[in-house]
Amino acid sequence: QLTEAVSYGFFYDNQVRRYLVQFMRIFSNYSIQSGPNENGTVVQSRVPIIYGNMSWMAAQILKGGSQNTSLPSPMMSAWIVEMKIAPDRRQDPAFESTVNAIERNVVGNDYGKQVGNRYTINRYMPVPYDLTMQLDIWTTTTTTKLQILEQILTIFNPSIQLQQNANKLDWTSIFEVELTQVTWSNTGVPPGPDQ
Repeated sequence: QLTEAVSYGFFYDNQVRRYLVQFMRIFSNYSIQSGPNENGTVVQSRVPIIYGNMSWMAAQILKGGSQNTSLPSPMMSAWIVEMKIAPDRRQDPAFESTVNAIERNVVGNDYGKQVGNRYTINRYMPVPYDLTMQLDIWTTTTTTKLQILEQILTIFNPSIQLQQNANKLDWTSIFEVELTQVTWSNTGVPPGPDQ
């Protein structure tokens, strides 16, 4: 007796992870300025960014199970808030776009001047979605908060475009990041059992 096994292909392209990493890179090179110190020197410090929303369990582990642990500051944290399908940008789930590509011929280690290989590429309609991410900024002073915020606001006016790869045939290579809301908060982290 023959047994037929159905094999489903596994596909994972790190797409959402790549978007998350690029989102974090937007904020990865901000600095704050403090001073002058006792020597009259003004010091610039880079503000680190990490992934993750702060859960109660993660906070307790980072603090070593003690309320007396000082928290690093300033610091930024990025995390995914929501992922929604965008039906308004969907053409047809079975839509297929055909693109013709022509390479130049290769002579040794260089490209030649003649036509090389020709390809016909079928591109399937990607699943459109909106990814909402949040950036949390932890500071100990209002001045530090204002320095970081002003650097961010000069980039987003109100959005920026990023390129996730250099493939000219990938119709999802360019994406847009839009700043939709800034929530100003002076809330401190209380001691005790509260989160």
